[in-house]
Amino acid sequence: MQRLECERMFVAVMETGSFAKAAARLGTGSAQASKLVSRLESDLGVRLLNRTTRSLSPTEVGQAYLERIKLVLDELDALDEAVKNRSGSASGRLRLTVPMSFGTTQLAPAFIDFASQYPDIDLDVSFSDRVVNLVDEGFDAAVRIGTPADTSLIARKLCGARIVLAASADYLSRRGTPETPKAARRPRRPCRSARDPLCRAARFRADSGRQASGRCARSSAPTRRRGFPPPSRRAFHCF
Repeated sequence: MQRLECERMFVAVMETGSFAKAAARLGTGSAQASKLVSRLESDLGVRLLNRTTRSLSPTEVGQAYLERIKLVLDELDALDEAVKNRSGSASGRLRLTVPMSFGTTQLAPAFIDFASQYPDIDLDVSFSDRVVNLVDEGFDAAVRIGTPADTSLIARKLCGARIVLAASADYLSRRGTPETPKAARRPRRPCRSARDPLCRAARFRADSGRQASGRCARSSAPTRRRGFPPPSRRAFHCF
């Protein structure tokens, strides 16, 4: 770092023609400016400047060194500026995995706004209800419903979500409508995936306060609800 300071001072002295002006440019004193140039000459083992009471001029070696070191310092300054600009504006690739339905209906508009605000970010979104391994599959973040199973992940609650027990009208006409939580414990239609976080055991509270357990079942057909207590609440988490 001190060598770089010496080199910058040498260039400033050559460009301004005096130690006083070079010192003023770099915010130090004339004596310190002279010391820095002398230290550079000592490190290199050569004389870079011809000093007289009236003027300063570079030696032949000093002139050659000046031309090369200015290029090096310009490159360093350009690198510093590039790094500062990069840290000031977000860029790069961001891989996300989000639930299919919630992602397409609720998050898609936000993704469009995000892409407009940060054009240098390559947003790669996977819409899937499959629970992925973020590390093994190379994802930066995920939006999931429920409580994260992996406690090593950092999760932040985004919003609440209502989970309801539902069935299609056709299913109810063929199988009958369960009137109690106990009757809903064994639905005849299985969950589409055992790994689906929404297909975990659901708990219902009857009017007596006693809890009954069941499992969630999904249907893409028109649905209806009859005779059940208020649905439980889950949360959308980002982790």
